Amino acid sequence: MSYLFDVGDETVWMPDLRLGALYAGMAETVGTALECPTGLIAIPGELYQIDVPAFEDFVRTVLAYREQRQDDLVDRLLDGVLPISVLMLERCGVSVEGRTERERRYLAEVSGMHLRLVAP
Repeated sequence: MSYLFDVGDETVWMPDLRLGALYAGMAETVGTALECPTGLIAIPGELYQIDVPAFEDFVRTVLAYREQRQDDLVDRLLDGVLPISVLMLERCGVSVEGRTERERRYLAEVSGMHLRLVAP
């Protein structure tokens, strides 16, 4: 069994149930803490529809907060959600560009992680 994160009829990520639940829960917690909707719309049956403009705003808000705080503990907490979110956003067809040198370095690190988001 898998979670599905879809844009329209296209699945951009298909993690197993536990990983999907961890990510969705963590993203929701970050969104609540930063007062920013995630753009992940829960559909019964382990399915999330991605509202791309809202999800883009969420990713950019989290990235900006990380930049603003420049705190190792904040970085570690957000690193549980942000790299996957950046890659999912890119799968949605939206490129994330860093606005500062620190953001650009971070996004290069994310790219260098070679995370594999399984999708059909």
